[in-house]
Amino acid sequence: MNSGSMPIFPAVFVIDTFHGKFGQQEGQIRTRIVHIPSTAFNIFGHRCPDDWTGMAFTKGNDTRIELPQCFFMRVAMGLAVEEDNREARAIEFYNLLSSFDYMSSTPTLFNAGTLRPQLSSCYLTTVPDDLSGIYSAIHDNAMLSKFAGGLGNDWTPVRALGAYIKGTNGKSQGVVPFLKVVNDTAVAVNQGGKRKGAVCAYLETWHMDIEEFIELRKNTGDDRRRTHDMNSANWIPDLFMKRVMEEGQWTLFSPNDVPDLHDLTGKDFEAASTPYEAKSDVCELAVSLSLLHF
Repeated sequence: MNSGSMPIFPAVFVIDTFHGKFGQQEGQIRTRIVHIPSTAFNIFGHRCPDDWTGMAFTKGNDTRIELPQCFFMRVAMGLAVEEDNREARAIEFYNLLSSFDYMSSTPTLFNAGTLRPQLSSCYLTTVPDDLSGIYSAIHDNAMLSKFAGGLGNDWTPVRALGAYIKGTNGKSQGVVPFLKVVNDTAVAVNQGGKRKGAVCAYLETWHMDIEEFIELRKNTGDDRRRTHDMNSANWIPDLFMKRVMEEGQWTLFSPNDVPDLHDLTGKDFEAASTPYEAKSDVCELAVSLSLLHF
């Protein structure tokens, strides 16, 4: 890569981002930035920093305004800004980053030292069983993803397909249609235009929608009930594996009928689940484990 393809910008750009927070030692930090020649990076090495910094700071025709070493110092200063001896800590972080002995997560690389310096990589939420709460959770997903956050949503509390809705005297469409909205939201927001959205939905094995849930990533079937751009994860209780070993049956519930199960694990889950299975007004479906295609 020739020098003309990577414009050199002064290290003062990094310092100015912090508006004087580093006091009289800013000059010392400036001098610590070592501009390694372009030959120290192969083509892949240039493209990775370009993907990070070029998307975080651009002007004109997507012209990069950070050299890799300025990029590392920005991140280092962002990590050190709340430390007691921030100047020394920033230099230590910079030495680790620029030598590749340590590398921060991608959201941290995007956001450290910027006007919105959130450093978190992942956010875990539980979606409540009401329409306002569901769409509030989807809105939260969009706003968190906007600044490069990865998302994990627990959907187990949401009532299953066919469950009664008291407010409308109707029946629920279950979890899957909402997950399609979550999937398309991740595509639309696209982590603020930096990279693909990262979302994973979680559901427990006793949920009535589990069979459709585990088919979300299939390439066949009704595409309106598929989520090709997000991940899915099944939380499996110990009791399920016990039934597998016994070649027994497994009981599915709608969570609005068994609201306490979601917070229980191990022997406590088994103690609460077994009586529910004996109640015909609560037990929605008992299936042979051979029919669950895990």
